[in-house]
Amino acid sequence: MGILVWRYVSTATVEGSLSSVVAMFDPMNSSPLRQTRFPQTRFCPSRLYRTTRLAIAALSTLALLGVSTPLPLHASPLTFKAPRRGTPPVTNGAASRGTSCVSQPNETLAALMPKGNFGMTTAAQPTLFVYVPASTAKTIELMVETQDGNKRLYKQVFPAPATAGVVRLQPIGGDVPELAVNQTYRWKVSLVCDQEDRSADITALGWVERVNLPTQLTTDLPQADPQRRPYLYAEAGLWHETLTSLAELQQQQPSNAELRTQWESLLRSAGLETLSQAPFAQCCQAQ
Repeated sequence: MGILVWRYVSTATVEGSLSSVVAMFDPMNSSPLRQTRFPQTRFCPSRLYRTTRLAIAALSTLALLGVSTPLPLHASPLTFKAPRRGTPPVTNGAASRGTSCVSQPNETLAALMPKGNFGMTTAAQPTLFVYVPASTAKTIELMVETQDGNKRLYKQVFPAPATAGVVRLQPIGGDVPELAVNQTYRWKVSLVCDQEDRSADITALGWVERVNLPTQLTTDLPQADPQRRPYLYAEAGLWHETLTSLAELQQQQPSNAELRTQWESLLRSAGLETLSQAPFAQCCQAQ
């Protein structure tokens, strides 16, 4: 009975199975293998053997062409792998001085940085992320300095958000110099509570080092689906690229719950549990 059923399996069944497997490797529907069709005849064991060999050859071709398998967002939590290297001596990443302008006393300005407040980037002008509490402040000031704080690289001012949330600070302008490779810099964000009394500023600190893109990533990134790239950056220890790539995906797909879950798991893995569910604030462009 089993042999009888086997003989009358249609090629459409095998064709559908092959298409499903190819879809795993080609989610963008770009491979000509999607168009593979088999003669519509009754099936037999010898034809199954030839079809199986074709399927194996097809998948091998995909691998040789460098078509990567996208990592489903729900497959595993997004965990940041901190680089194993010395970090600058760090004090508290957020400190308040003078009279606070924050609406909720239990909230403060905080840098979205992993433990140690140190992150690596390949960007010449990296995007920085901070949590800004609700306040009466009108502006946020970003300052980037040498590691010892003795020389200022640049300063930019941004409008403060109307509501509490995570903001991304992207330096812009021809007068913003590039970070040097293999150099560490200190950056400071200040919530300006009183323009006449800067001792009332609330500040957050972080350190960033610009590095060259790892050799493996120069091969993997061009082939990777956009949803896989945050995983590649996180595995390589590139904090700023991990945050930026995932934040951009969320901006493009604001209703995607899986992306939000990945964002929360990333922040928790970096010791930022208290900020993992904070919303994004709609701002800020440099003034």
